[in-house]
Amino acid sequence: MCLKNHLDALSIDTKQIDLSLRRLQGQLPRNLDQCIKLESLVLSHNRLIGGIPPSLGKIQNLKNLYLDSNCLTGNIPREIGNLLELRNLNLGHNQLVGNIPAGLGNLLNIRGLLLHNNQLTGNIPAELGSLTHFYRIWLHSNQLSSADDFLINAADQATKPDWISPEIDISNNNITLSLEARKAVRHLETLGYTIKT
Repeated sequence: MCLKNHLDALSIDTKQIDLSLRRLQGQLPRNLDQCIKLESLVLSHNRLIGGIPPSLGKIQNLKNLYLDSNCLTGNIPREIGNLLELRNLNLGHNQLVGNIPAGLGNLLNIRGLLLHNNQLTGNIPAELGSLTHFYRIWLHSNQLSSADDFLINAADQATKPDWISPEIDISNNNITLSLEARKAVRHLETLGYTIKT
């Protein structure tokens, strides 16, 4: 079934869209930003193709964006870094390529940043180390080449967690940690973080 058929009737007052596990096909509409009150967009576990529209970065109230387990391609739009209310971003299990945008470090309210099982390359941006309220940062199973600046920055920013052991997973990449980055990992682990390298 085509995703467009489900979304044609949406109004600008729509706050929640959950169409996960519907076997939906097609591309993400470019005009979803017209749903200016949208807080949650969940399209997980479908058969969606094509790129992620940069216009999603205009939905300022968006708190949850789940596009995982589809067949999405292309880069992660840097405009996603404009979603300052975002709590959960799950783009895992797609075919996304290119670098992780440094602007995702602006998502200071993020709890879950899941970009695993894609084909992302380059360095993990140091800016992601400024995220201090997360419980999961999953970047594993990509083709990332460096995590040093990210881990060192994370160790500098980190405090002892109050209620949960935050998890950083960068395993199954092309990453070799420097001595300083390994020290940062040990520091994070002493604070109660779980680090998978």
